[in-house]
Amino acid sequence: MKYTRMFFLGAALLLLASRTFAQGAEKYIINHFVNDPKVIEAHLVITDVQGKGPIVNMTFYDNDGNVIGKGKELIQPYGKLNLNPEKYVSKVA
Repeated sequence: MKYTRMFFLGAALLLLASRTFAQGAEKYIINHFVNDPKVIEAHLVITDVQGKGPIVNMTFYDNDGNVIGKGKELIQPYGKLNLNPEKYVSKVA
């Protein structure tokens, strides 16, 4: 029950991710997600609805603000990226 509640809380936070506009691009900030493959799989789906084929730069932090993973992926025009943080984060976060 505890992990189910954590999953739904994480999903709600993903849906309520805040947007900020930067120079010529948009940054999306995900406030919290759980990365523990033994308990739950976390996935984030990013789509390109404008057909520009952007490069997505990702930085993952732990609860103390330390960088625990970085990644870079290309999304095909009008495509989608099924992002699995486990690929970039090597420890439980």
